[in-house]
Amino acid sequence: MVHKKVICRLCVCLLLLGVVSVSGCVPKQREVAKEEAVKEEVEKKEEEKEQKKDDDDIIVAGSVDTSSKFSFSVEEAIVGISYDEVPIVVMVGTFTNNSDETISFSWALEATAMQDGYTLPTAYLSGSGDFNYNDIAPGSTIPVFIGWEVSDGQNDITLTVVDSQHYAKEEIYAQTFTIDELIENTENYQNSDDVIGEPL
Repeated sequence: MVHKKVICRLCVCLLLLGVVSVSGCVPKQREVAKEEAVKEEVEKKEEEKEQKKDDDDIIVAGSVDTSSKFSFSVEEAIVGISYDEVPIVVMVGTFTNNSDETISFSWALEATAMQDGYTLPTAYLSGSGDFNYNDIAPGSTIPVFIGWEVSDGQNDITLTVVDSQHYAKEEIYAQTFTIDELIENTENYQNSDDVIGEPL
């Protein structure tokens, strides 16, 4: 009988010890679970932050003005000889500032010429700087003269003008001319009243 009581007491003690040890683990488990929950929340916020940043970088169609604020037309593309007696191609155009700010052609638009896969170097044209580099008021229109040194007398030349102020560098003008077309344009231009003084 006594032996049974001792065994029962031992069982009760063991049960109590088990409860104490388990109850001691519960706060630790809760603490670990809480830490994991906080960590997950932080990671979630970081992901949301990154997603928002990515969304801000996306340009949604219709959310921005995609049209250029400048207009440019080419009257002629001709050939000539520079002061250094180098063959050049000259683009004669008209630039209109349709923006709300005073700006120059050279700052608003970027003109390039390519021949046989190479970008041609610009050529100096007497008096062109007043038109190409001076600021003009909104709504104003000016003539523009830009020259490039020609690398050879055979390959086609592509003239391109892009809006350097536009977020997507919108192309305003692009056309490819053969050398024969440029020579014909030059002959027609010299027969008109708009002859540029020689040398160009």
